Amino acid sequence: MQTRTFQCLGYYDPGCGGTPTQCAQPVTCYDFQCSGPYPGGPSTLYECNTQPCTSYTWSVTAWGQCSRDCSTGEQPGNQTRTVVCLASVAGQESVIVADGLCATAGSRPADRQACNTEPCVETQLHLSAAQAMQIVPAGSAFNLTWSGGLQDGRVSASLQQVAVGVAGQLLANSTWQDAGLGLPVDVENTLSSRWAVPASLASGQYLLKLTSSATPANQDVMAAPVVVQGTVGYELTLLPMGLGAGLGSAATLQV
Repeated sequence: MQTRTFQCLGYYDPGCGGTPTQCAQPVTCYDFQCSGPYPGGPSTLYECNTQPCTSYTWSVTAWGQCSRDCSTGEQPGNQTRTVVCLASVAGQESVIVADGLCATAGSRPADRQACNTEPCVETQLHLSAAQAMQIVPAGSAFNLTWSGGLQDGRVSASLQQVAVGVAGQLLANSTWQDAGLGLPVDVENTLSSRWAVPASLASGQYLLKLTSSATPANQDVMAAPVVVQGTVGYELTLLPMGLGAGLGSAATLQV
């Protein structure tokens, strides 16, 4: 609502030579000297700004999925949600406006929070024994499956050649390797991965080892080796069989 003030005014002729309406100036009179209805009381109040008021409120969505199942060290999971300021008018659709317009609606709700803060559990790694003694062609892929390890952690695989050739001529003092062999190294502990066997890998028997990145002592070696069938090179020497052929005429062919 809005109000106004009023007073009773009269006029006088200052003798300027014109008509009273041209030269008259207002002068305050008593109320009883004024003609017409008394304008006081409720008539001094008038409606104003009768359009519906705009209200501003915060609107939030549901929290999204947590980024982790548990907390590893000082890294708990986190989740986010969308927070917007809405302008609403009765009978009209709400619209998103600048956050500053929601200053009267209280503090802006949080759009990020920690979740699944309980520590992750680590159990003993165990490679699947069903994968052992399989023959894998070089250049193909070999599926690795396992159980255990640090929940929501990471693992690495390494390889050791224990025998040469498919027949299995044993090697002594071979070492574990992981670089350049297509192995899953420092990957998420999803309980499965793939070994991309290099096409250039020599034929032989290989042991696979899986190690927890968080706890290197937590590891498991496959019970029996995987047999890799690689490319084998041969050298063929051709000797002449005809009469009078010299020994120096032999030819060598590599296949």
